[in-house]
Amino acid sequence: MALDTVCDFETDDSLTIYYADIPPYDSGWAIGHNAYNDIAWAERYTVTGSANVVGGVYMLYENSGSATSGGTANAHVYSTTGTNGKPGTSLGSVAIPFASMTNLTDGSGHLFSFTAPVAVTNAFYMGFALGTYTLTGPDTIAVITSKHGNRSTTNNDQNCVQWSDSKWYFEATENFKLKVNYGLCAIIDVVGGVENYVSKGDLNVYAAYPNPSAKEVTL
Repeated sequence: MALDTVCDFETDDSLTIYYADIPPYDSGWAIGHNAYNDIAWAERYTVTGSANVVGGVYMLYENSGSATSGGTANAHVYSTTGTNGKPGTSLGSVAIPFASMTNLTDGSGHLFSFTAPVAVTNAFYMGFALGTYTLTGPDTIAVITSKHGNRSTTNNDQNCVQWSDSKWYFEATENFKLKVNYGLCAIIDVVGGVENYVSKGDLNVYAAYPNPSAKEVTL
């Protein structure tokens, strides 16, 4: 297998946290807990052939310094079968207790794994779901993004937000109009076979073949 972490950040991106434009401004994140009561966010990835998502690395920020409540978020792998290619069925999920989210103050990645690999084909979304909440207590979590207009993709359907009505909306065209990438990264096992790979810009990550092999493999 070829195990790799894919993320839509570029090396020259300026990483950012945006406020929503309504109070309370200390916790009204555009991508995270906010007074709009947005529920979840999802970043799209492309696979040619088949792959398994074994986990993820989420770039998160905790305004209050430590996530100390009993709250829980969920990481999801979503299909792209929703309306107009938006997130559809949850193909796999894992709970992420707020108390386990370490290094949030400096935006370090939160590493996690799914109980079982999640099979994906062609495209999928990595999602971060807060569920319903109130803006009280210590936990005001945001998803770190690239700076507005800094992303390299021209795909306006790159990421989505789920509103409190449980419907998904494209970020760049239907929500805050932010042309950003979310810090929701996937750890992928590329299934063996020369037609299977994960793409990132002009880079394709293939599995080694043949698999199994007695003496040598091709990368």
